[in-house]
Amino acid sequence: MIRHARRHLRRALFAAAVALVALTAPRAEAEELVYGSCVPATDYLTTNALPAGFKLIDEETKGAVKWKAIAGGQIADCKATFSAVKDDLMQGGLAIPTYVPNLLPSNAMLYSTVILGDDVVAAAGAGSESLLLNCPSCLEEYKALNAIPLSPYPGAASIFMCVKPIKSVEDLKGKRIRATGAAVDLVKLAGGVPVSATLPDTVSILQRGGIDCTYGVPEWLKTYSFGEFAKYAVDYPLGVLSHYKAVVWETGDDLYVRNGTQPGGTGTRKLLDDEVINARDYMNEGGKLLVAGQKALQGGWDQFLYNPLGATPPNPLCPTNQTSGNGQADAPDGQAFPCIIVSNDFMQYWLGAYQNGDGGAPGTAALHELAPMGATRSGTKAHPGS
Repeated sequence: MIRHARRHLRRALFAAAVALVALTAPRAEAEELVYGSCVPATDYLTTNALPAGFKLIDEETKGAVKWKAIAGGQIADCKATFSAVKDDLMQGGLAIPTYVPNLLPSNAMLYSTVILGDDVVAAAGAGSESLLLNCPSCLEEYKALNAIPLSPYPGAASIFMCVKPIKSVEDLKGKRIRATGAAVDLVKLAGGVPVSATLPDTVSILQRGGIDCTYGVPEWLKTYSFGEFAKYAVDYPLGVLSHYKAVVWETGDDLYVRNGTQPGGTGTRKLLDDEVINARDYMNEGGKLLVAGQKALQGGWDQFLYNPLGATPPNPLCPTNQTSGNGQADAPDGQAFPCIIVSNDFMQYWLGAYQNGDGGAPGTAALHELAPMGATRSGTKAHPGS
């Protein structure tokens, strides 16, 4: 019985999977399991995440289960991780489903989904919940490989890292760009040519001139030495919404865009203003936008403040919801640059909406149709942008 359990425990693709399940099976003696990481020894996973996890496992099992990490793909590269775990060459590793979509089609499809926003913690939770609780076919695919998927994690917001300057979406057209998962569609929408390559192989391809850019997290400029050849990083929105014929922006029952632990009276997040600007640019390029929600864009209607220097944290929160005056009156503690408002001009001049209100319970409220500002009853040309 113990031997049977042990054999299944050793098929986990992630170290945490082995530790969490190993607690249910008694062990007569300590053993050391091997986690073969295909990323470099300088990667955050190897230097910080794995040691912390291994220490916790050692403490919780009172030394009965110990893990050792062997980084840099010394046992198996990222593609061969699945077979290496299945064949017991190593007992854990980093699984990247898009490298083997034929083995894990459901997982590859899930991995190819973009989670919009700048909250990495929220993205990690959403992705983990989808995989572990709401995707039975994903779990079955791992089971067929005698593997247990646990502890998925997201990367930081990704950027284009290129060998030549990229100043606009037009500059990406025809460029060969290393991309996997959701980034493949992103590259295609921007007019680029996606190229499939593992992370360790990418640096040599950049060196040989086989690709013009790679898409990924900024940390890779150092950990994979991409920065030696990709000297130019594109860290601003590229406006790829312009390639869609229409976009639905549904806010549900959200009231204000805030962090989960953000207290009231501190304004909204810069994310709301970024989304407004992106939507406005999209409409300027001829796109059709439907905005819906019980309190859609309420932070803009109320002209809430946000910190223009970026996410909060690490930047400080605004001192109030709305402006208190000119000059430094709206500056957060310890920051010279003041918070600024999310303008309601977008709703008025782009959406043609000049008022908002609660129409009643969604199940019983009647629908109302108002003509855009500047329109005539015959339906002739409306106000520009409406």
